[in-house]
Amino acid sequence: MHFLVVLISFLIAIPAFSQNSDKAPNNSTKYPRPSSIWALGEIYGGFQKLSTSLPGEANKSGYNLGLGGVLAFYNQNWVSDFGVGFRYSSLKGTLNNIDTKIYTQSGIMDFGIRHRSGAFNIGPIFELHFGTDNTYSERPQSEVTLLLIGGVQLHWDSLSNGSLYRYGTRLQTDFNLGSQQIYMGTIFFQMGFALDDPRPKRRMRDRNFRVSQKKPVMPTPVAEVPLVPIPAPLPLPPSEPVQAQITGARQVTLRLSDRILFDTAMSHLKGPSKKYLEKLANLLNQNEKDWEFVDISGHADKRGTSNVNLVLSEARAKSVTDYLVSLGVEKSRTVYSGRGEREPLDPAENLEAYARNRRVELKFDGVSDESRFVKDIDAIPFEE
Repeated sequence: MHFLVVLISFLIAIPAFSQNSDKAPNNSTKYPRPSSIWALGEIYGGFQKLSTSLPGEANKSGYNLGLGGVLAFYNQNWVSDFGVGFRYSSLKGTLNNIDTKIYTQSGIMDFGIRHRSGAFNIGPIFELHFGTDNTYSERPQSEVTLLLIGGVQLHWDSLSNGSLYRYGTRLQTDFNLGSQQIYMGTIFFQMGFALDDPRPKRRMRDRNFRVSQKKPVMPTPVAEVPLVPIPAPLPLPPSEPVQAQITGARQVTLRLSDRILFDTAMSHLKGPSKKYLEKLANLLNQNEKDWEFVDISGHADKRGTSNVNLVLSEARAKSVTDYLVSLGVEKSRTVYSGRGEREPLDPAENLEAYARNRRVELKFDGVSDESRFVKDIDAIPFEE
């Protein structure tokens, strides 16, 4: 019976939440990107009420406090939580003018799944309490007992400086307390960090190397050698400067050739590329509901040292990210990284392959309509 109450409450709540899921999020809303994993600590407290039909025992009410840890898995429209923790409860009641008190201390394992709608999510939660106090009886117990608790919880998520903050409330009741019934209402606060941060850890940079916004990286001088005729450099092979395509379910990737963004060995954006990014930012800001998160990555060809390629590609990805953020794209919905030469599009060793591999990619996740999103990006003109 109790399970049916929880299930019906959840099914009633989902349609109401889904009606709001198509609305564009407010600019101040910050929430985790899809397909991410988070570790969080939790503190909570609330009220409890115990109704009993045991002879000689009183109905009671009181409070509960608890601490715990949670592992959260965010998908496109759903969140799954697995947690462990500890709860302390204090309840008191009066029967025949005699006051009685009971205290419980329980270990907890819990599982919850919730439907996402922007920063809000709602769904059922189930907890398994284990300890010697879980009968909530006034008679002392010595054996460990298991108590199954279920209910509905509402979360609000907020991201700030890479940390996730979650606030919410739970309404719960027991499934197997027999002649007694426990009702719980709690509010909680959780804070944690991502376990799958897409940004690679920064490597130690060469002391003699620094990414310059104004000057190209110069090679180390070598001993003079007799001059020999040097053939004129071959022109860069033709390549599409801007390419947008569907790369997965609710995912679109925009590839920008490095030759339209930067001068050689520099991370300072060129004039024409700024105009293109301004138009792209305008599209993203006007259609916030059409995408959830963008991962911006810089890529290099295999020429040059790995460390130089990594640092330069990261600096270029950061330049694109910072410029989009300065144009109003919400920072919490972006992340950037440098991939160096590790993810080539073309493994060949020729000028055409090198030109394809030098790029900046913007990978959009949570795209509501992939075909229309690609069409809107393709409609943005680029003038070199």
